[in-house]
Amino acid sequence: MTTNNQVNIGAAGSAASTANTTQYWTCIGSIQKSSVEVDNQVVFREAGTLSNLFVRVTANSVAGNTTVTTSKNTSPGNLTVTLGSNATGIFEDTGHTDAIAAGDKLCIKTVPGASTGTFTISYISFNFSATTTTDTVTVYVTNQANGSTYSTASVSRYNTIHGLQSGANTVELGTTCRVRKAGTLKHLSVNIQSNARTTNTTITLRKTISGAQANGNLTLIIGSGVTGFVEDNVNSDSIAAGDDIDFVTTTSTLTGSLVINNIQVTYITPTNDGPIISSRSGGIVQAASITTNYPLHGDVVANTTEASNQLKIRNAGSPGYILSNLAVYVSQNSLSGSSTLFLRKAGANLTLTVTIAAGATGVIEDTAHSDGINNGDLLDYQLITGAGTQLTLRSIIVNQRTLAVASNTLKYNLYKQIVHSDTLLYNLKKQIIHSDTLLYNLRKQVIHSNTIKYSLLKIVNHGNTLLYNLRKQVIKSDTLKYNIRQQIKKSNTLIYNILISITRVSNTNTLVYNLRQNIIKSNTLKYNIRRHVTNGRVLIYNIIINVKHTRITEFQLNKKRS
Repeated sequence: MTTNNQVNIGAAGSAASTANTTQYWTCIGSIQKSSVEVDNQVVFREAGTLSNLFVRVTANSVAGNTTVTTSKNTSPGNLTVTLGSNATGIFEDTGHTDAIAAGDKLCIKTVPGASTGTFTISYISFNFSATTTTDTVTVYVTNQANGSTYSTASVSRYNTIHGLQSGANTVELGTTCRVRKAGTLKHLSVNIQSNARTTNTTITLRKTISGAQANGNLTLIIGSGVTGFVEDNVNSDSIAAGDDIDFVTTTSTLTGSLVINNIQVTYITPTNDGPIISSRSGGIVQAASITTNYPLHGDVVANTTEASNQLKIRNAGSPGYILSNLAVYVSQNSLSGSSTLFLRKAGANLTLTVTIAAGATGVIEDTAHSDGINNGDLLDYQLITGAGTQLTLRSIIVNQRTLAVASNTLKYNLYKQIVHSDTLLYNLKKQIIHSDTLLYNLRKQVIHSNTIKYSLLKIVNHGNTLLYNLRKQVIKSDTLKYNIRQQIKKSNTLIYNILISITRVSNTNTLVYNLRQNIIKSNTLKYNIRRHVTNGRVLIYNIIINVKHTRITEFQLNKKRS
């Protein structure tokens, strides 16, 4: 099996553009936009590759082509899509990639195609493959439009690790996210928009320790007046399966406002797992007896139009992902009837299902089922609430496992090009459908090979032990024994044939030598190979095109015998 550490990451929610304005959008977390690029940048601390940009547009009154492009360190990236005039729906770039180095800062840039009109984006996602192939890397971001403000002295505020941020949660209950796959959290980071505080502010990762939430090792100390990115790239936290995780921001004494654009952390597993989280720190209230749809990433934003929250998965393989451990966090429930949460594909329910009993709260999970996801599948969640009053939904989490590429029986190299390989035994250049006994090199060109014995190339520049010459033309060869022409349809006893084409040999048991159509001169000519012989009494071998009469011809190889 070949390792495949690609995961799908992104942002969801809903935000409308500003007319006639170049803007910058978050690419991870909840969908937010700003005219200031740094406000919506996230920092990648693990090198890798971005691919398969996906953008969903739910409204568009811009009468011109709008460009949507990755922006890396304030420079244009390679991933880009174009929104046509007034066009809505799905837009993808499956042909380009962006190389990410540790420390690169990324966001999405939009340039409207006309001076009037706006467009609304509900989803942005892409695939990320870490350079370290033994690591599966997922980046989580919690953010809010125009940033979250922290101004009250000596207070702690709690936030989900991914989705919509809030500066108002003084109660931790409901902000935690439960992960079902063990891993390591690294690279805690905060992006500070402004800071008028005169004392330090601390941001800490929280996790389950001995059955209760407690501070982990990852910690940031934001000094008075500090803005921009502050990071902890030294510490890390080990996460066990079933741990709950969240962030806490704690102010010191005195007043002054701190505005945070986003808080982020990186989750690394060795098992191709990467939990997909959709969460809102303050929760979303859902009324009784309704059907609503939610996105897999970012903010838990409800929508009665299912297509608005659907994500198109892009990954090779069938299936490319396995989704499991669907879990929902309900912080309040006054419904008298049960509710059901489904994972959906292309508008149909899959097997992953969570039933929320009347009045039930806390984490409710389906640990019994899993669903295979193929390239191009459209995914979302759907909640059908029961009778009663309402419930408050905080987060929906599902684990994605990227499947390894099967290669147990692959014996041959089907790549278009191999630059160097000491142990390459079989090279099936471009395509060979089926060949049980193929042993040879079918490359177009071999520059040098000391041990090449068989060559089906157009050109062999040098070969010390070349025994078989399959070139289109052989000028001279004393020991040529083999048939190397392009086509011989039938010949029972043909031993030597160097002609361009032999359409048919009807029957000849003693055909020994069939040479070219014309030999100009030969000092030891024993055979008559001229184009025309009228009469010859001692003609032993006749290879001419036409012989009208000969009485003692022993071998007749011409096309027609009178």
